[in-house]
Amino acid sequence: MSPGPQRTVRPEVHAREPLTEGHRFPGTGTYEVLTSTAGAPERGVSTDPGEAPAPAGL
Repeated sequence: MSPGPQRTVRPEVHAREPLTEGHRFPGTGTYEVLTSTAGAPERGVSTDPGEAPAPAGL
């Protein structure tokens, strides 16, 4: 199976917040929760299910 065409997508971070109230993990530090989307809407590429076209025949 060959991969589909490669497309450049643009990630957009909408919010950042600390995970586990900013606890520092040994050897790695803190973790964050990112709320984001990725896509290239100007080329019809989106990861937002609300923007996806409906499957044909529905």
